[in-house]
Amino acid sequence: MSFVDSLVVSVIGLAVVFITLVALSVLIRVLTGIISRFTGRRESTDGAQAGAEKKRPRARKASRKASRKAVKEPQPQGTGDEKPMSAADTAAGEPKLSGDTAAVEKEIVSVPVSGTVSDVSVSVGSVVKPGDVLLILQAMNTESDIICETNGTITEILTSKGESVEAGEPLIVVEREVV
Repeated sequence: MSFVDSLVVSVIGLAVVFITLVALSVLIRVLTGIISRFTGRRESTDGAQAGAEKKRPRARKASRKASRKAVKEPQPQGTGDEKPMSAADTAAGEPKLSGDTAAVEKEIVSVPVSGTVSDVSVSVGSVVKPGDVLLILQAMNTESDIICETNGTITEILTSKGESVEAGEPLIVVEREVV
């Protein structure tokens, strides 16, 4: 076999590989189009578009911090115009109102991902501050601390050690006074 013959065989081999790659690329585009029609999602086959989509910031990133929902429970507040009550009035069972009464806000702590509660680090009545570990969640073979984001008092614990929990499920209620 001469040099020219081996060169021709190499070029033909490269052409076969190139044609095979083009055929696979077309097949992938067709299958992507079919899948996107059934799922209702638009799939990007353009590498530049896919790269741009990856660089876009996500709306909400799963983190170790607990998500929380604030629920305000207004408490009776005085106007400051009430007459001072005597000890006899108070003893008669009438409540004493003052202008300093504040509203109480309940924050419901939930987790960003589903998992299993490995440990509950607080108890009902515990006073917590930002950064305190409320519980430890095991998700995807990784333990994550669920951190408190506010000052307050634990009023309810809705989970226990070893319990499976879903993302967004209420786990702990923290009550804080709003001045």
